[in-house]
Amino acid sequence: MLILLSLLLFMGNCPKCPPGKIKLAVFEISGSGIEKEFLTTISDLLRIDLEDCGEYIIMSKEDMMEALNGNLSSTGGTEEISKICEKMKVSYAVTGNVVKLGNKLIISVALIDRWEKIRIFEDRLTASSMEDLETTIKRLAEALCKQSKAKENVTVDNITEAEAKPKLRRTSFSTGGVMVGYTFPTVAGSFGKKVEQTYDYDTYNSIYRVTGNVGPIPSVGLAYIYETSRYMGEVFGTQNFKDGTEFLSLGFSWYRFTSLEDVAPFIGGGLGMVWGSKVTGVDSTEHYDSWDTTYYYRYTENRESFDGMLLSVGGGVEFFRTYDFHFLLNVSYNIIFAAGTPNGLSIRFGLIYKKSGDSNCCSF
Repeated sequence: MLILLSLLLFMGNCPKCPPGKIKLAVFEISGSGIEKEFLTTISDLLRIDLEDCGEYIIMSKEDMMEALNGNLSSTGGTEEISKICEKMKVSYAVTGNVVKLGNKLIISVALIDRWEKIRIFEDRLTASSMEDLETTIKRLAEALCKQSKAKENVTVDNITEAEAKPKLRRTSFSTGGVMVGYTFPTVAGSFGKKVEQTYDYDTYNSIYRVTGNVGPIPSVGLAYIYETSRYMGEVFGTQNFKDGTEFLSLGFSWYRFTSLEDVAPFIGGGLGMVWGSKVTGVDSTEHYDSWDTTYYYRYTENRESFDGMLLSVGGGVEFFRTYDFHFLLNVSYNIIFAAGTPNGLSIRFGLIYKKSGDSNCCSF
């Protein structure tokens, strides 16, 4: 019995193949009402992509034609194909079919196990154009190699036009809108002071005093984003303001995505300029009121202006990249090269939406 099993394995696999790889035959893709040359091209593309995946050793067309007397088609059922596989000494076979529906091509493939005489895997994808055909075949080859559905292996680089239309997704797009968030101080006193006003009922005077740091400062601004499969560029203008401290940031950032999946982290940085001012204290001046012959105090805020170059380093995560809505989370550390300026950690978030067609709208 062991000798028989060893013989079967030897016959089913290529003796010169690398360990772990199985010999596989790809039959010509069939299709009704479609030119033979077109079907041959699809079959050749499938052979190349299956060879590139590294899981199988693909039997050449010449060897198949020699074994099958020049016939590369598979018109029979699963059992008949299994017998042909036995004749060609391969373990697996791939068959396929193309159906033309209007301007679309629906391509189906199946992986047949010679020993079990069953279809162990099958899948299909739709190509909306000739330009989309190469991506479709590549995705189906990946599905056959991994034996997992093609829809589970979608990335922004291999998404088909047919899949992109319902989700309003393009390989690259631009969008503009509003970004909101907070900047948190990381250096004590860098965000200025807060002036509080109270009333002294004994002297009938308003009393002003300076308290501690302003704390987290909310920000709102405009952003223009251009995104490709691997990179995202952003031009931004952000206004920060709270308790007398305010500053305007203008600049650009560049990020690289570390993943092509729907949830894609990114890292990078940016450069820009900042202009602003902050409260540093208050001055009081005594005045005499000749009408009621009383003294009172006049208070004036002391403000300090600043400007300098902005350097930011950070990253974030973009969610749902293959859908029409994208959720962004961006965290960066900002350094302003000017004395006493607000260095801090910036957290921004937003929702980007791209409409179908060539129009783009909006992020916030």
